[in-house]
Amino acid sequence: QFTENPTYWAKGWTAAQVAANPYMDPGHVQNVVITTKTDDLARYTDLTSGGADIAPILQADWSNVINNAKFSYFTQPSTAANIVAIALNTHRYPTNITMFRQAIASAINYTDVSDKAFLGTQGGGVNPMMGPGYPPYTQLYDLGNIPPYSYNLATAKADLAASGVNVATLQPLEFRILQGCGVCLTTAQVVYSDLAAIGIPVNIEVTPPSQYAPPLVAGAGTYQVEVNESQTIAQIMWFGSATFAPDEPTPADSWLTWVSNSTSANNYAIYSNPIVQVCVNDLTNGSPASTITTACTAAQAQVAHDVPYIDRKSVV
Repeated sequence: QFTENPTYWAKGWTAAQVAANPYMDPGHVQNVVITTKTDDLARYTDLTSGGADIAPILQADWSNVINNAKFSYFTQPSTAANIVAIALNTHRYPTNITMFRQAIASAINYTDVSDKAFLGTQGGGVNPMMGPGYPPYTQLYDLGNIPPYSYNLATAKADLAASGVNVATLQPLEFRILQGCGVCLTTAQVVYSDLAAIGIPVNIEVTPPSQYAPPLVAGAGTYQVEVNESQTIAQIMWFGSATFAPDEPTPADSWLTWVSNSTSANNYAIYSNPIVQVCVNDLTNGSPASTITTACTAAQAQVAHDVPYIDRKSVV
């Protein structure tokens, strides 16, 4: 149970102050009781009976929600910094090969992922984006206007051939997802089928939260710790739990963590590149805005080429 903090420093803010900085909104509910229920039908039943006011509902029962006038549902506003992503281990064979990662990025049917895992047009789905920046943070988002990765089977096959990886003898790649994450599992199943279509074998490994860290999954340790563990960390892994949002409300957040070799956490791809690191360093060393823009535009092009992550903006 969570109780509103009576001494929260922004509690006395005026409506105008909150509107100018909604991140600091003190909230409007005195008590919130959270109960864990893993069964989707049980959560829906609680909604209908009044046992719950808010509940996450998965695809199997989603039609019951949208066809019942009693219910409304929340869709992320366009300004929400909230994404879903798959990380590719840039240190373990064969995802340490750039062309192989590019092949994966072109082999995934993103519309299928949106429709099957994120309720498609009924629930909002997921939209294309080019990471690592969050789309609402326009100061550093997709400098250079590079198009997001898209489904193109011919390109995927050509990139796979160029990678030099012999899929006939390739052992199945590990794709680790967090236990209990329904959207992760459904997405992994789509990716499994899509990669099989170009000959890449994958094993989906559902991993308990207590083990969702090195030596099986990156993201919880420093860059160097995870480099040392990289040969046991999965080649493919879900980024975070279900969706991911910035630790701090700043455009620099994802650059300082996802693609930095000096980060303490969240570099799930174990990725670093000298061109990208210049941008990362400029964001913290007091460089002028023009210098940051120049460095980070070059860094954006490098990240897009290297494909450490496959990102989509979540609107559900």
